[in-house]
Amino acid sequence: MRAGGAWVYEESGGSGAVLSHEALLEEYLQGIRFSSERRLGDLVRAMRLPLLADGEGRVYGLACMEAACDLGLEAKEVLPAAGAVEFAHIISMIHDALPALGRVVPELESYLEDVDQATAILAGDGFWGEALGLLTREQRGAPERVLRAVQELALATGTGGMVGGQSVGLRGVAERPEDVYRLKWGALFRASARMGAALAGGTERELDALGRCAWYAGVCQRISLELDGLIPTEERVFTGMLGRDGALELSGEARRSALAALEDSGIEARGMRGFLEYVVGVPRRKEG
Repeated sequence: MRAGGAWVYEESGGSGAVLSHEALLEEYLQGIRFSSERRLGDLVRAMRLPLLADGEGRVYGLACMEAACDLGLEAKEVLPAAGAVEFAHIISMIHDALPALGRVVPELESYLEDVDQATAILAGDGFWGEALGLLTREQRGAPERVLRAVQELALATGTGGMVGGQSVGLRGVAERPEDVYRLKWGALFRASARMGAALAGGTERELDALGRCAWYAGVCQRISLELDGLIPTEERVFTGMLGRDGALELSGEARRSALAALEDSGIEARGMRGFLEYVVGVPRRKEG
């Protein structure tokens, strides 16, 4: 499945660099083996299933890779960090498959038919440890840069990020779609780009600008998924609150804000520009 506007982007001749980076990341993730111990076979299987589901594409890992490339690194140099970001997203996917949270992502509808809930919970916990392992054991770079990447991921996944967003969505206390997005998805999009930029030695100005671009690109991606019917009706945050026309208008505003953020970065940012078009889809689907 191509996520958001990605299939439109590919058909319209989008940047070969973004697509090649996507393939590189996919190959890297496919090659990860969590454990060879037979007694851990059920746990490993519970982790491999969501890892390979790829329902929304590898947008978080790509944001990390494109930001790093814009500041001089090669995409392959930040594969561990990109993998760590994807692992963090998978934790959220597993949460969405648990009946206690009352929400099921389409790609994992059969997950609890194959995996018992206790093992699923352990699998989610395991992904956080594996994410830290990728960053601290596999990611190369100056120690202070790697530490900054770890810090960015931690901030994006705790109460001020992904887990906080899950809580807001679960309790239905959001007044605006951005209230859920800002924590659950937006924080991780922002952190993904900031991690890549940090590993490349970016300045605070560059981290801020690339992070804002990724944040707004994520708004476009989420709206695209909702408009394409890839999100269950009850989980459509933007179209559910704003309607189709309102969501389309917000997507356009978010795209303009993402481009403005790149202008603020002071760099050409070809990678992040390509990433933005990847998640938006160019040209946008024909209306009606």
